[in-house]
Amino acid sequence: MGAGGSGGPATLGFLVAPNGTPLMKIAFLGTGLMGTGFVRRMLANGHAVNVWNRSVAKAQALQAHGAHAFADAAAAVAGVERVHLSLADDASVDAVLEPLAGVLPGGTWIVDH
Repeated sequence: MGAGGSGGPATLGFLVAPNGTPLMKIAFLGTGLMGTGFVRRMLANGHAVNVWNRSVAKAQALQAHGAHAFADAAAAVAGVERVHLSLADDASVDAVLEPLAGVLPGGTWIVDH
């Protein structure tokens, strides 16, 4: 499956499930050097990825690879199944996640890299 591959449908270069949807909808918060690498791999593996970064231009740069950039972390996490973070330190993780506590649905996986 996938763009240019054989044996299945493709949408915007994402690998897709048999019903034509991306494999998983993920938010990635923190798109610096390490986060960018993770996001690009997730996109290559067929996931739909929303991205947010305190420096908006870093998130926007990933749009060229198929990510959806958001200026607001709460908007980036809306409707996702998993939230990944690649931030500088624990204080940064707390500062980003605490305002999202009321927005994230129960059962959402949070992965801190």
